[in-house]
Amino acid sequence: MTQVVQEILQRIEELPEADRLLLEQQLAEAKRKRKPHDARRKDLAQCSQAELLADLRRRSYAPPPGTPESAELLRQDRER
Repeated sequence: MTQVVQEILQRIEELPEADRLLLEQQLAEAKRKRKPHDARRKDLAQCSQAELLADLRRRSYAPPPGTPESAELLRQDRER
């Protein structure tokens, strides 16, 4: 383990037990939320290029004509 990881683990061990439990719960929740994403990545790894391209096109978003660009929106926001 790297020194940074060891320092983090030591800090966690020094926390009061209630805080450690909260941290463990947060880590478990983050891991649980990550699983569907990982499963989707494995499914996509088995797709053909045509299927991947179709998936990208299906999930892409094109703003309607006349929508200001992000730079214009930033300028408008700064003027307020």
